[in-house]
Amino acid sequence: MFHPDARNEVSMLSFVQACDSLYRTMRYFRASVGNASVIDHALESIIDGFYNFVLGLVVLSIMKINRTS
Repeated sequence: MFHPDARNEVSMLSFVQACDSLYRTMRYFRASVGNASVIDHALESIIDGFYNFVLGLVVLSIMKINRTS
Protein backbone atom coordinates (compact mmCIF):
# COMPACT_ATOMS: atom_id res chain seq x y z
CA MET A 1 0.00 0.00 0.00
CA PHE A 2 2.74 2.45 0.95
CA HIS A 3 5.74 2.79 -1.34
CA PRO A 4 8.88 3.46 0.73
CA ASP A 5 11.89 5.15 -0.82
CA ALA A 6 15.51 3.89 -0.84
CA ARG A 7 15.94 4.72 2.87
CA ASN A 8 12.79 2.69 3.65
CA GLU A 9 10.86 5.83 4.59
CA VAL A 10 7.41 6.78 3.40
CA SER A 11 7.16 10.30 2.07
CA MET A 12 4.17 12.47 2.84
CA LEU A 13 3.16 12.42 -0.82
CA SER A 14 3.25 8.62 -0.95
CA PHE A 15 1.20 8.42 2.24
CA VAL A 16 -1.44 10.83 0.94
CA GLN A 17 -1.62 9.00 -2.40
CA ALA A 18 -2.13 5.68 -0.63
CA CYS A 19 -4.86 7.14 1.57
CA ASP A 20 -6.54 8.71 -1.47
CA SER A 21 -6.39 5.42 -3.37
CA LEU A 22 -7.94 3.55 -0.44
CA TYR A 23 -10.64 6.21 -0.06
CA ARG A 24 -11.56 6.00 -3.76
CA THR A 25 -11.68 2.20 -3.60
CA MET A 26 -13.97 2.28 -0.58
CA ARG A 27 -16.29 4.87 -2.19
CA TYR A 28 -16.49 2.74 -5.35
CA PHE A 29 -17.27 -0.34 -3.24
CA ARG A 30 -19.98 1.51 -1.30
CA ALA A 31 -21.58 2.74 -4.53
CA SER A 32 -21.46 -0.77 -6.00
CA VAL A 33 -23.13 -2.25 -2.93
CA GLY A 34 -25.81 0.46 -3.05
CA ASN A 35 -26.51 -0.21 -6.72
CA ALA A 36 -26.68 -3.95 -6.13
CA SER A 37 -29.16 -3.42 -3.30
CA VAL A 38 -31.44 -1.36 -5.54
CA ILE A 39 -31.26 -3.96 -8.31
CA ASP A 40 -31.93 -6.80 -5.83
CA HIS A 41 -34.96 -4.99 -4.44
CA ALA A 42 -36.42 -4.40 -7.92
CA LEU A 43 -35.83 -8.01 -8.94
CA GLU A 44 -37.36 -9.25 -5.70
CA SER A 45 -40.50 -7.18 -6.35
CA ILE A 46 -40.87 -8.63 -9.85
CA ILE A 47 -40.39 -12.21 -8.67
CA ASP A 48 -42.80 -11.71 -5.75
CA GLY A 49 -45.47 -10.42 -8.11
CA PHE A 50 -45.02 -13.36 -10.48
CA TYR A 51 -45.05 -15.84 -7.58
CA ASN A 52 -48.25 -14.36 -6.14
CA PHE A 53 -49.93 -14.47 -9.56
CA VAL A 54 -49.03 -18.15 -10.05
CA LEU A 55 -50.07 -18.94 -6.48
CA GLY A 56 -53.43 -17.28 -7.10
CA LEU A 57 -53.95 -19.38 -10.23
CA VAL A 58 -53.09 -22.55 -8.30
CA VAL A 59 -55.54 -21.67 -5.52
CA LEU A 60 -58.29 -20.95 -8.05
CA SER A 61 -57.52 -24.26 -9.78
CA ILE A 62 -57.67 -26.18 -6.50
CA MET A 63 -61.01 -24.55 -5.65
CA LYS A 64 -62.20 -25.41 -9.19
CA ILE A 65 -63.17 -21.83 -9.98
CA ASN A 66 -63.36 -20.99 -13.67
CA ARG A 67 -60.90 -18.12 -14.17
CA THR A 68 -61.84 -17.41 -17.80
CA SER A 69 -65.36 -16.11 -17.20
